[in-house]
Amino acid sequence: MRAIEWRNYIYKGNHDKIGDKFKIISHKDVRFMLIHNPDRYNALNFEGWVIHGHHHGNFLDKYPFFNWKERRINVSVEVVNYMPISLDLIIKLIKKEKRNIKKVNDLFIE
Repeated sequence: MRAIEWRNYIYKGNHDKIGDKFKIISHKDVRFMLIHNPDRYNALNFEGWVIHGHHHGNFLDKYPFFNWKERRINVSVEVVNYMPISLDLIIKLIKKEKRNIKKVNDLFIE
């Protein structure tokens, strides 16, 4: 059986007193900013994909699970059905999908 490599990143939300505000990582040559509130990354002039929470399952037209045009991924628990989402899956979507996906469950509905 193969071991699974796993890292959790926890970032300061709007109700938290501790934690980093954001972190920039790379995976398979794709840059990501991990941040709680996606509305705060614009001032940072980041070029890459933004992985965020904050909006939960609200405003899915603006903050869907996968927003191709805005280069944002909403990993709020309500949007990802309380399941972890791998960076490998996100990279597959970046390379394959050219559309918005409201919730993770929408990936399996054709």
